[in-house]
Amino acid sequence: MQILIPKRKTKRVKWDTYQNGCYFITICTKNKAHYFGEIKQQKMYLSKLGNELFEIIERTLSIRDDQYIEIPIYTIMPNHLHLIITLNYDPIPNSV
Repeated sequence: MQILIPKRKTKRVKWDTYQNGCYFITICTKNKAHYFGEIKQQKMYLSKLGNELFEIIERTLSIRDDQYIEIPIYTIMPNHLHLIITLNYDPIPNSV
């Protein structure tokens, strides 16, 4: 007897290239663990891993400047990260 496994809906996009525009992205830690730091007295204190994440985000623009990626705003929380990523594959040429 064959066991039928139900088809699950995927939240992943169905294409492998993104169009120009802004994308809101949230990345969460497994089991909501506070890997990125802690909030104390209404201020976020980054952990070692949180600081590494901060450095990676800050370096992303210089690493990928040929791909027209911008991260105009982001926030790192104890157990998740929010980013706005802007893709613009057709940059506006410099004015003459």
